[in-house]
Amino acid sequence: MNPSLTVNELMDKQFLTFPSEMPVPEAVEILRTRKLFGACVVDQANKVLGILSEKACIRLYEDSWNGNVDRPLQEIKVTEIMYPEFKTVSKSLGVVQAAELFLKSEFRRLPVVESGRLVGQITRRDIVKAVRELG
Repeated sequence: MNPSLTVNELMDKQFLTFPSEMPVPEAVEILRTRKLFGACVVDQANKVLGILSEKACIRLYEDSWNGNVDRPLQEIKVTEIMYPEFKTVSKSLGVVQAAELFLKSEFRRLPVVESGRLVGQITRRDIVKAVRELG
């Protein structure tokens, strides 16, 4: 892999985000139909608030099945179950450094932020694709 590649060259610039007030069942249906494992949750200014993952959705549904949720799932917003702890990267970050971040964390995606706003995302899959293509 070309070590001088940057995140900007590999990141996805057109990607799914969820608005902060979206009900979880609606987000789950979108993840299912688009065959995605998660997406960023953003506010109206496109600032990243968290990451909604399949795992967080499964956890909520399991809690519901076990009687541990006190209201209809349609009333639960994505912000209530998203992971609020996440890392962001700059589009100028080297791909090797991004790969190292993925290796040191459980994150499957890293939001790419410029001036506080979401401009892209890079995933583990993007790194793998670069390794394969640029060997």
